[in-house]
Amino acid sequence: YPIAALFSTIAGVAFNFGTTGRLVFGNRDNRLILRFVGVYSLVYIVNVLALRILMRQLGLNAYLAGGACVLPLALLSYMLLRRFVFRPT
Repeated sequence: YPIAALFSTIAGVAFNFGTTGRLVFGNRDNRLILRFVGVYSLVYIVNVLALRILMRQLGLNAYLAGGACVLPLALLSYMLLRRFVFRPT
C-alpha cells in the first residue's frame, strides 16, 4: 500500500496543482508548486501511517482502511493548502 499511495499522490500532485489552485482557491501562481508538493508529501505520510494503523491495529482490509481515510485526509489536505499554499490575501 505505500507504493500505491505514493503513485496516487504523484498523480494527484501532477493533476491537482493547476485545478485546485484555479478552481478551489482562485490562484494561478505557478511559483507555489514547491509548497504544494510539500503539503502533498505530508498528507502522503499521514495517509500511509493511518493505513498502517487501521490495517494492523484494527484489522481492516486495505479497501476499508483506504475508505476510512478519504474524508479526513481530504479535509487535512484542504486545511493545509489553505494555510500554507494558497493563503487568502
